[in-house]
Amino acid sequence: MTIFLLLGIAASSQSILNKRIDIDVENASIEETFRIIEKQAGFFFAYNADYIDTESRLTIKRTGEPLKSVLDDVLRKQFKYLPVGDHIVLSPKTKRNGKSEVLLSGFITDTDAHPLDSVIVYVVDEERVTLTKRDGSYSIQFKPSKESICINVSHPSFEDTILHIRPGNQTVNIQLYRKSYPRDTALLPTIIAKEFKSIRMDSSCQDLALVKLFVPQQAVYIANEINTVRLMPVQLSLIPGVGSNALVNGLRTNCISINMLAGYAQGVRGLEFGGLVNVIQNDVIGGQFAGLANVVNGKTSGLQASGLLNYNFGRIYGLQAGGLANITRDSIAGAQLGGLFNFSRGSVTGLQAAGLVNVSGKQIFGCQIAGFANVNTKPLYGLQLGGIANNSNDVTGAQMSGLYNYARNSTGGQVSGLV
Repeated sequence: MTIFLLLGIAASSQSILNKRIDIDVENASIEETFRIIEKQAGFFFAYNADYIDTESRLTIKRTGEPLKSVLDDVLRKQFKYLPVGDHIVLSPKTKRNGKSEVLLSGFITDTDAHPLDSVIVYVVDEERVTLTKRDGSYSIQFKPSKESICINVSHPSFEDTILHIRPGNQTVNIQLYRKSYPRDTALLPTIIAKEFKSIRMDSSCQDLALVKLFVPQQAVYIANEINTVRLMPVQLSLIPGVGSNALVNGLRTNCISINMLAGYAQGVRGLEFGGLVNVIQNDVIGGQFAGLANVVNGKTSGLQASGLLNYNFGRIYGLQAGGLANITRDSIAGAQLGGLFNFSRGSVTGLQAAGLVNVSGKQIFGCQIAGFANVNTKPLYGLQLGGIANNSNDVTGAQMSGLYNYARNSTGGQVSGLV
């Protein structure tokens, strides 16, 4: 068994393999080449040394080449590259003969032998996951597809650890090292502020009551802790935690996602359909349709349509259409069409149209149309059309309402029944 303690700086698992690097080595060992790449790209490799001859020599010169292309040359296309957190797991492509299940179990403790609860044990290639119990014990059963099994062990308060083991039933006890903070006390306010920001109410989609109702907190916890992305062609589920993705839902980005009642995933790169609720941990590129609500923690590029509510924490590039309301906590470039209410914390470039009220927290470049009132706290460049009232900071354009218009400064026209 080989154990690697993984330390490093943050790297995006979505783009790291496409990152362009420069390398120029002559008669260098593979291990030396790895260190050069790690230093330049800002991550660490994790691999089983039994499958890579790190003392093998090579000469390679590349300028502005994608990382994946460089690794293909170094490793002769014999490995898969799996971004997990701040590191890349190098997994042999060779398949294992036989399909018998193996049982991996043991205890996980800190350096003082105290048992650790809620440690994530993730079988990387097989995408199987479990959590330790209060006594630090864990047990996970799976069918290994490779001769080398890669296990990622992680906890928010401890350094990640990767294990490479041979297939077979075995007991593996693991010791984790607590994360350390800088000794410079001048950095403490920054650290405290960062920690507070990460737990403040409604800081992300997982804090919404609707998400807590449909998505198991274990699935959210795992998705937040394991920073990896797997692209899946099709995903079918009844509710999160039940279906083809089980508790690893939040680690997968789906091309086609069909959720009978509710679904939870890392992202969408295509289409998603939900009988009731769709919840996405990161971004949506394509279309999202739900009978009740769509909730996206990142940005949406394309179309969101729901019978009741669309709620985005990131930017909107495209169209939100909600039977009741649309909410985005960032900006919009496109349109919000709500049966009653539209809200954008950021700027609006395009159209807000609602049966009752539109609210924008920053500049509007376009048009607000509402059956009752339009509210904008920053400058408006375009048109406000309200059945009863319009309110804006500065207006360059026009305001039209049945009763009342207000603008601190207006360059253009105001038409109303009263004021």
